[in-house]
Amino acid sequence: MALPIVITGSLLTNDLDLWVLSSPYSPMVLIIVSIILVLLYPAPKDRWTSTRGDTTMILSGSVGASIGLWLECRRSGRLPEQGFNFPYPINLPTFDAVAMAFVRWIFTIIIVVPLRAVMKSIIFTILPMLLPKSDLEPNKRAIIELPYRYINYAIIGVFVTYVSPLLMRQIGIYGGSPYGQIQ
Repeated sequence: MALPIVITGSLLTNDLDLWVLSSPYSPMVLIIVSIILVLLYPAPKDRWTSTRGDTTMILSGSVGASIGLWLECRRSGRLPEQGFNFPYPINLPTFDAVAMAFVRWIFTIIIVVPLRAVMKSIIFTILPMLLPKSDLEPNKRAIIELPYRYINYAIIGVFVTYVSPLLMRQIGIYGGSPYGQIQ
C-alpha cells in the first residue's frame, strides 16, 4: 500500500520543491494546509495527548523551514538548480570544515534556545488572556498548546533556515557555497 505513495512522492519531489521555493503563494498554502492538518489530527476529545502536540511541532517546524528557504530564494533572487546533479564527489571533511560546522551549530543553538524560551513565555502569557477561562493548566489545553507549538516552532524553522544564515554571513562564519555545506 505504501509503494504507490512512495513512487508518486518521489516523482513529484523536485516539482513540488521548485513550486514551494518559487511560487508567491506557497507560504500561504503551506500555512493553511498545515493548520488544517493540525485541526484534523485524530485525537481524543476528552483528554490531552502529547502526540498531537509533537505532530504539530514537526509539521510547523517543517513549514517554518520551508518559508525560511522561500524567503532566502526571494532575497537572493535565485532558485536552486532543478535537483542536484548527483553523484557529488565524496570528500572527507577537513578539520577546518568540521570545526566551522561546529561553530555554526553552536551559534544557532545559542540563539534558538533563548528564542524558544522567550516565545514560550510570550505565547503562554497572551493566549490565556485571549481565550475563555478554564480550570486546566494552560499547557494541558489544546486550544493553547497547539497554537503555542505551531507558532513557536514555525518561528524557529524560519530562524534556522533564513535568519541564522544571514547573521552567519554578517559575522563571516557561513559556508562558501549557496548551499552552505555542499562544497
